[in-house]
Amino acid sequence: MIRLIINGQPSTATAQQKGVFVLNGKPVFYTKKKVADTHRSLVAQLGQARPAKPMGGNIAMMLIWTFAHPKDCKQKQETVWHNKRPDIDNLVKGVLDALRPAGWIEEDSRICAILALKQYGPKPSLIVEAKPAEDISRYAE
Repeated sequence: MIRLIINGQPSTATAQQKGVFVLNGKPVFYTKKKVADTHRSLVAQLGQARPAKPMGGNIAMMLIWTFAHPKDCKQKQETVWHNKRPDIDNLVKGVLDALRPAGWIEEDSRICAILALKQYGPKPSLIVEAKPAEDISRYAE
């Protein structure tokens, strides 16, 4: 199993936030600087917990984003669901895209199971955990 806790407010930039301009009457899409910076930072942070050999086989992932409570929240000491943007599927894609270049996994198509949570809490962070999918196969029965 590989586990990393990245303390601090998680980035809300996602790969779906593409930029576009028109060149010769045709749209040209590009990756925005904030999105590229977020990807590079995530790869570097994940690389700090890189295993000696990238995981192969079937992989199960657990991803937990904990964001700081908004200013108007009355439950600042509790953990409550985060039901605003960014969408959880876009956050997941950003992390999964960083796992291979960070040296965690051989191929992202080997990820067979994902548990992803998005919440507000008193300690903002991102928890990333990867383990063999066989460890959770009993849930598939």
